[in-house]
Amino acid sequence: MKKLFLLLTISFALNTLGQKVRLASTQRIEDYQTALKIARDKEQMLLVVLYGGGGGLRQMYERNTFKNRAVKTALAPYLPLAIDVRKEMGSRWTELFPPAKLPAFYWLTHDEFLLALRGGVLPADSLASISKRQYQNRDRFKTLRKTYQKNELSQAQWQELIRLHSLNFSFRETLLLALEYLNAQPADQRYTPPQAALLTEYGLDIETPYPGQVARHQESLEKALPDFSYANFYQKAYSYNLDLAIINKDTALLQKIVDELLPLAPEEKEKSHPVLATYRLFARETGQYAWWRRGALMAARGVRADSAGQLLYDEAFALADGYEDSSATETAYLLAGAALKKRTFFKAAMLRAYLAHQTSRAEEARRALSKAAALAVTDSERKNVAALRKMIQE
Repeated sequence: MKKLFLLLTISFALNTLGQKVRLASTQRIEDYQTALKIARDKEQMLLVVLYGGGGGLRQMYERNTFKNRAVKTALAPYLPLAIDVRKEMGSRWTELFPPAKLPAFYWLTHDEFLLALRGGVLPADSLASISKRQYQNRDRFKTLRKTYQKNELSQAQWQELIRLHSLNFSFRETLLLALEYLNAQPADQRYTPPQAALLTEYGLDIETPYPGQVARHQESLEKALPDFSYANFYQKAYSYNLDLAIINKDTALLQKIVDELLPLAPEEKEKSHPVLATYRLFARETGQYAWWRRGALMAARGVRADSAGQLLYDEAFALADGYEDSSATETAYLLAGAALKKRTFFKAAMLRAYLAHQTSRAEEARRALSKAAALAVTDSERKNVAALRKMIQE
């Protein structure tokens, strides 16, 4: 701790003397806490440089980036820190502010409010200009919040407020702010810059009309945003809404996803049995296995009996094999029975007998086992019947 304090103090002195900018090595959480206290006491901003083993930061040293006069001047009001992504503080930092590319540069106020993030090797002029601009804008978010509260934000201010919000708050919180902005925009302007970028980034919530609007206006959005991919948008919307349904165990939202979002899937993203896949994932994460059964039964409709029987058996086996709680076992038992109704085959009869035994249905266990015995054709199958009979009789 004392060594770090001394190192930081020396760094400030050298910075002031104009020799070169030194990045204080900050690898432990307590190192960072010490540095943060110094920054707050001195009311300095933070420049955090996150680096790995790729050599990008070394390139900047070799190019004398940190000896550049403009860089030294721009970073004079900053406390520059270097954090190795492979160390304790680096691991913690990437959880809070994931980088897209290393080295990554973070400009923060002494209150740890992130103003900007850039990835990759920066030339001296870029590092200097960004640092100067962020220092000038250090109170920007506070100013924008006050203007927001007065309901006086311009279009450009809304964009900036949402950008800063996204850097510092959860995606869900920023989404709600962006929706407030989008709701106030004329409908025909949502598909042109700059609104289009926010629509495709935050118009994910199936409780709003925006996923449907994005689906219907793909062509306009592709013209407005050269990098726009409807397939990527759909996947983000699907993941966002399903995660929300799972976290809240919200079956109404789950049904809305199936009824309103799945039909918007692009052709290249269509999966085999998308409703089953959705219900299955929800059931796995929430323990509400009845939804898994519902999805399997829906998937089995309209297909040949032998295919339907195999599908139902596969889902029953996955439940029985992967989950040990009584609700999963009960659901697997029901699915195994449904499989036998579609197609009578050895594996389904054996699974039904085993699950009947597990759920204390002795009569059904014997009945299903007798059916399995009648279907057994190999020595291996007959041995399996004998082993299960012994288990049931014990």
